[in-house]
Order: sequence, then structure tokens, then C-alpha cells
Amino acid sequence: MPPLSQDSPEQILLRILGRLQNRRGLDFREYRSTFIQRRIQSRFLSVKLKENDYAAYESYLATHQEEWDILFDTLTINVTEFFRDPPIWDYIERNIFRPLFSRPHPLTLWSAGCSMGEEPYSLAILAYEMSLLSVNPPPITIYASDVDPIALAKAKAGIYPQKSVLPLPSKRVKLFFTQEKDGNYKILPKITALVRFREHSYLNEPFVTNCQVILCRNSMIYLAQEAKDKALHNFHKALEVGGLLILGASEVLVGNAYDHLFDTSRIHPGVLRKASSA
Repeated sequence: MPPLSQDSPEQILLRILGRLQNRRGLDFREYRSTFIQRRIQSRFLSVKLKENDYAAYESYLATHQEEWDILFDTLTINVTEFFRDPPIWDYIERNIFRPLFSRPHPLTLWSAGCSMGEEPYSLAILAYEMSLLSVNPPPITIYASDVDPIALAKAKAGIYPQKSVLPLPSKRVKLFFTQEKDGNYKILPKITALVRFREHSYLNEPFVTNCQVILCRNSMIYLAQEAKDKALHNFHKALEVGGLLILGASEVLVGNAYDHLFDTSRIHPGVLRKASSA
């Protein structure tokens, strides 16, 4: 085992995060320090190291290359599900999609931080259902992005274990999935065709503009305030005037960026409307 570093825990942590950024492209130094420390401590426990023993963990990383990927997954927390939090999806259907589908203009939607694809596919399923009910449905493009190429590869494959589809109504499962021989469920092409996946961090310049709706739920809660402000500016650029940003209901945004980029009057918990001027 390599000799243990005599640097401070703070120095070692920054070095680990810098090396992780070089390997996977995401700068975790923009995340809240308390969140990073809590998640890394969970890895100490898993590999049987003492609490706060950053030097030993750095040495462990040097001899266990697979730990870098495990650490990345631990910090990105790829946890999601189809139609997560049903009340917000009911709101999207009644109060957002119905008005949008009543006009002929093309629709551009963006699922930012899409993890393994459940959220953008939920958008696609709902959009497909709305199209069937519309006399003249508009063209739809759904973009889905994430920083994790492994999660994106799983999303593109569109294959999920049985437990992932169990919460869905049986009608949706029959209409939008096919069961594979191994028991997993695969999204049908009529849904996957609506989604375009892209490796991208929403902390970087947006790759899409004039979106009507952006979903970024339960992801920004882990960011430091400066990074949150950066993300809000990028979402503001990507939305058309009056477009909607949908966050997790528990995500509280404060600071200069929030007040002048989005209307302060709450439409619905977690739903923000791009201000007409900023």
C-alpha cells in the first residue's frame, strides 16, 4: 500500500475531488461541503476505514481503481423512478401539458440530471398520451442530460427491472413496455424515439434554447449556493419567456439569481416561471 499522506484532511479531500473530476468530468467542489463529507464518510465505513481517515482512503483509491466509480455513483446519487411524486405529474398534465398541447407550436422539454432515464421517459409517456387526445398535436422534442455516462447508457437502453414498473398502472405497462425473457421491462420505440440523450452538466452553458418546460428535480439541493445560482442562470437562458422550471418541492432557492430571473409568486410548490425581463 502507498505511504499515507501527511497533508490535512481538507487538502486530501480537494485532491481526491480533483482527480475524480479528471476521471469523470464533474467538479464536485461545487457541491455543498457537508453533503460531500457525509457521502464520503459512507465509503469509509463500506471499505472498513476509520471515520475521517482521508489519508487511508486516498491510499485505498490508489490500489482499488474500481472505487473511483463507486465514489462517483455515491456522490451523484442516481436515485429516481417513473412518475416520481404523483401530485407534480398530475399538475404537469392538467396545468402545463393541456395548455401547451392546445397550440400548434413545437414543444421542447428538457430533463436535466436525468439519471437512468425514468424522468424523461415519464415525460415522453405523458406527452404521447396527450398527443392521442389532441386534434392537432404539436411536434415534441424531449432532451435528457446527465453528467454520468454510465447512467446515460442505461437510460438509452431503456431496460428496467420489474420493481421499477410495479408502481405504474397496468395499462401504462402494457402500452409502453414489453417484458423481456429475463423478466426485465423495455421501453417501446414509440417512447424512446421522443427522447434525445446527451452527456452534459447543467452547470455548463445550456445546449438547448426556447424550452417550454425544464425538469431538474431533487438535484440542486446538493449544490452550494454559487453553483445553484449558476444553474438558475443556465436554465433561464434555456427557457422561453414564460417557460417553466420544475424543481423538487423541498428545494429552497435563495440569493440574487432567483429573485430577478423567475417570478417570485409561486404557481405550485417547486414550479417557477421565467420572468418576462431580467
